[in-house]
Amino acid sequence: MESIAVFDDNYPVKTIVSSKEDWENNTKWQDIDSRNNIIKNYINAPIKRVVYANETHSGNVMSVSENDQYDKIEKIHEPYIIKQPGGYDAIITERTGIFICVRTADCVPLFVYDTFNHVAAIVHCGWRSICSKIVANTIGSMKKCYGTKPQHLVTAFGPAICKDCYEVGDELIHYFAKEFSPNVIDEIFKPKEGGKYLLDLRRAIVIELVNLGVIPSNICDTSDCSYELNKYASYRRDGTTMLYRETLSGIVLL
Repeated sequence: MESIAVFDDNYPVKTIVSSKEDWENNTKWQDIDSRNNIIKNYINAPIKRVVYANETHSGNVMSVSENDQYDKIEKIHEPYIIKQPGGYDAIITERTGIFICVRTADCVPLFVYDTFNHVAAIVHCGWRSICSKIVANTIGSMKKCYGTKPQHLVTAFGPAICKDCYEVGDELIHYFAKEFSPNVIDEIFKPKEGGKYLLDLRRAIVIELVNLGVIPSNICDTSDCSYELNKYASYRRDGTTMLYRETLSGIVLL
């Protein structure tokens, strides 16, 4: 496991990004209790709960507290019939000791921290959830629940497929065009031969963050490509993988 250094070195949080070594070197990684213990040992800080997102490529956001049960979903916005709705692709919390995490295998894990109100979020950003406003919903839910202001946010990307590797069909332009201007579409979709395009998911997220009021210098991209680097899970490279072998990205407030 490794950390997002720009977060851990500057703020009272701990972050984790897992790699293939974690499930290859830990035979019980697939067992949730064993995996949670590995996470706790790596963080080396008090962890009360480990909460996993229920990733369904939606625009849904869940807030969690110290209670045994999850709090209600704060915001639901799934305007397109892209995939069966349900679940939640982002988690927010203001409670210390609650490790919140998402699992990815080419989608973008987005780390968010409110430096003023001490609130954390972790977001699963695939193209479907981006088109379902998962980024805006997350920041909007943080504002609604905790008074977050975008100018107080710092954000970072975990490993995800890069703009040079993510080949898609032209049908995706239709969905993105509902949320982004023609100029942005030209920026994030680069045409290839055969009617295909290269899609820059990270750039789409950056544009939305800035439009929401996040300061550009507070957006950090690790630039690690999950497709190019075999240490990370990649559906595009390896095909369907076991759930527990996806890259795990998470954050906890200290």
